[in-house]
Amino acid sequence: VLITLCFTGFTWAQTKELKIGFTAPLSGGGMSWGYAVLAGLDLAIEDINKAGGLKVGKTMYTLKSIPYD
Repeated sequence: VLITLCFTGFTWAQTKELKIGFTAPLSGGGMSWGYAVLAGLDLAIEDINKAGGLKVGKTMYTLKSIPYD
């Protein structure tokens, strides 16, 4: 199998982490809205990562959210 992969032009995909910045009210009066949107973002990221990540060219990215208040 290894010899077959070497001669068929198979290349291993690189895996990197792609950070998605998120800014919303996470404290104060708008906290409930900010956390609700953040939870939706985290659910979407979880689904994408379970499916193997985001492929761009030969590079696979796993997503990660970075929340900021």
